[in-house]
Amino acid sequence: IIGVLIGLDFNAILCVDNFFSASSAALEFLAAVRLRSSKPDMPRPYRIPFSTPLLALFFVLPIAANVVVMYVTAMESTASFCVTMAATSIGFLGYFVMCLFSYFSSSAEGAADTRAGTRTENFSFRPEEM
Repeated sequence: IIGVLIGLDFNAILCVDNFFSASSAALEFLAAVRLRSSKPDMPRPYRIPFSTPLLALFFVLPIAANVVVMYVTAMESTASFCVTMAATSIGFLGYFVMCLFSYFSSSAEGAADTRAGTRTENFSFRPEEM
């Protein structure tokens, strides 16, 4: 990654940095809403004093601003567009491979446990639980 960024000018590096900062913030906002709705009783160090729909409504404006920042910085130059799209594609591909690996490894463990008659709880990552 550093080798790719070294070849870019400073403005393109700033655009790539802004794109990924905005996208990570948007994902954090979405994760907060998703966690609040999927596991409302989970212990947390602090609670946001909004209901889940109000929390989602509260995050609409920041997420929209982040999407605008992501679009503007990706379209700033061809180099920044190529780097951001390549890295985003690699991230999606990595997530897909991780989900497939997790699914097949957990189903193989479950089948082995079922054959042995000792089905145990599996705590591996499952995307449908998120």
